[in-house]
Amino acid sequence: MSNNHSKGKKTVLVSTRKFWWRFKKNRAAVGGLLITIAFALMALSASVISPFDPFNMNFLEVFHPPSPSHLMGTDRFGRDILSRIFWGTRISLLIGFASAGIATLVGVPVGSISGYFGGRVDEVIMRGVDVFLVIPTFFLILLIVSIFGGSVWNVMAVIGLTSWPSTARLMRAEFLSFKEQDFVEAARSVGVGEFRIILREIMPNAIFAAIVNASMQVAGAIMTESSLSFLGLGDPNSISWGFMLRDALESSRIAPWNAIFPGLMITLVVVSFNLLGDGLNDALNPHLKEK
Repeated sequence: MSNNHSKGKKTVLVSTRKFWWRFKKNRAAVGGLLITIAFALMALSASVISPFDPFNMNFLEVFHPPSPSHLMGTDRFGRDILSRIFWGTRISLLIGFASAGIATLVGVPVGSISGYFGGRVDEVIMRGVDVFLVIPTFFLILLIVSIFGGSVWNVMAVIGLTSWPSTARLMRAEFLSFKEQDFVEAARSVGVGEFRIILREIMPNAIFAAIVNASMQVAGAIMTESSLSFLGLGDPNSISWGFMLRDALESSRIAPWNAIFPGLMITLVVVSFNLLGDGLNDALNPHLKEK
C-alpha cells in the first residue's frame, strides 16, 4: 500500500516538471502568455510610461487624431488616449484577477468538501450551488451595483461572489474522480485523516482544473466590468476601458479612434486569457499526461 501511496505522490511531481514542456508546444497559448505579460507590465508601469496625465484636459487638442505627439489621438476633452489606455489596464487586470481570486477561494473549498464527503453533505451544498446557477448572473450584478454603487471594490467583490458556483462544481467533479484512486485508498489504509487527505493527497491533483478555470474567469470578469462601465455603472473616479467606450459613443463617427483602441484592448486581453487557459488545460490536464 505504501508503494501505491508513493506512486500517487510522484505523479504530481512529474506533471509539474513536464508542465512547461507541454505548455510551450501550444504556440497560441505562448502568444496568449506573452500578451498577458505585456498587459501586466503595462499596468505596473503605467505611471512611468504614460506620456501624459490621463486626467489632464486640453481643450485646444480636442479629437486630435493619432499622431507622433498623441499616438492614439485624444478624446472630446483633449485627454491622451494612450495614457488612459495604460491606466485603464490597471483597473481591468485588478478587477479580473481579484474577482477570479475571490471565486476560487470560495469555490475550491466548497466543491472539495462536497465532492469528497458526498452523500447528504454533497446534496445540501449542490442544491445551494444550483440556486446560484439559475439566477441570471449579469442582471444580479447590475442590481447589486445599482444599489451599493459601482466602486472598484464593490465590482470585484460582486463579480467574484457570483462566479464561484462554476468553480465549486468543477472541484466537486475532480474530487469525485480522485477520491477513489489507489493513492487515496493507500493514505486511508495507513490512518491519514480526512482533511489531510483532502489537502495533501487530492488537492495537488485537483487544483489544476481550478487554475485553468480561474484564467478563464479573469477574462469573464474583465468583460463584465467593461460592460458595467459601458452602461455607466462602473467607478466614475477610475479610468476604465468600458468608460472610454461609453465616452466614444457620441463621437464614434468623427473620432473613431476613441472607440477603436479601448475596444481593441478589451478584445486582446480577453483573447489572451482564453488562449492562456487553453494552454494551461493542455499542460495540466491529467488525461493528457501519457499522450
